[in-house]
Amino acid sequence: MNYLLLFVLFLLTGCMIAPSPQPQAPNRPQVTTPPPITERSTPETAPPALPVVPPQPTPPPLSEATQALVEGSQKASLKGDHRNAIAALERAIRIDGRNADLWARLSVAYLRDGRVNPARQYANRATALAGNRPDWQRSAWLAVAAFEEQVGNHAEAERIRALYSPEGRYSPEGR
Repeated sequence: MNYLLLFVLFLLTGCMIAPSPQPQAPNRPQVTTPPPITERSTPETAPPALPVVPPQPTPPPLSEATQALVEGSQKASLKGDHRNAIAALERAIRIDGRNADLWARLSVAYLRDGRVNPARQYANRATALAGNRPDWQRSAWLAVAAFEEQVGNHAEAERIRALYSPEGRYSPEGR
């Protein structure tokens, strides 16, 4: 009997424990509708003109280390040492991997070394990273044009060059 009484007390004690708090739904902002316009604005009470959006700031230039690697790559490429040009650009990309221009340059360096598969891969990477930057779009698409010409698709290469190059010829050394 004592055990039965303890058991019942134990059960009742368990029922008296407060339930765990339930997670509440996040407070949603109240959507209010603007008050109706009752009078038309006159020239003297016209709303102020919208502010002019300033142009986007130019992106920062390459770091000193990246710039030195790019210049070293250009010098090696001019000497015909495409393997060292590729190595320098790969090091530059390890520093600034989101720079589409570096990927485009790497693509062209691989083309000059005769390796078209990585060249196409890196040209595609350049176009993906170019975003809305016209200078990066230009270098990326001109790398694609160089690839297309290398694989024999001259018409596509000329079409791309006509869109992205005022002189119609891609020259990374001239940039």
